[in-house]
Amino acid sequence: MTTYTISNRISGITLGQYDAETPAQALDAMARDAGYDDYAEACAVAPSDNGEIGTAEVYKPHRRAVCRAV
Repeated sequence: MTTYTISNRISGITLGQYDAETPAQALDAMARDAGYDDYAEACAVAPSDNGEIGTAEVYKPHRRAVCRAV
């Protein structure tokens, strides 16, 4: 699963971070948090300009397990 940051590209406001398989699923999760069934319903109620709301994958560096001999 990937973490996505969702933001308004015009204002620069971050709307949240969501774990999802795809950016579309992350947008649906954000809309559900706001009380909508999905992102399409949220857009029908509060439309935004094309490209105004964007998703970006959050970079997570790999962690290595460190073992020490005792």
